[in-house]
Amino acid sequence: EGVLVARVEGMAARESGLRPGDVILAVGRASVASSAALSTQLRAAGAGKPVMLLVRRGGGTQYITVNPAEQ
Repeated sequence: EGVLVARVEGMAARESGLRPGDVILAVGRASVASSAALSTQLRAAGAGKPVMLLVRRGGGTQYITVNPAEQ
């Protein structure tokens, strides 16, 4: 269930507050169960647009906004 964040790379991810050990459960309202599904959802959201990630951290969940850089 979800995608484990092993390391945080890139300015957008660091600025969003993502941390190693977080588990990304959803992009917007779309659940993700694999890194491939996560990549697909992020591409579909579009570069340069804020994306809400549902993240499990510790015993709770929270939404984090990520602003992916335009390629």
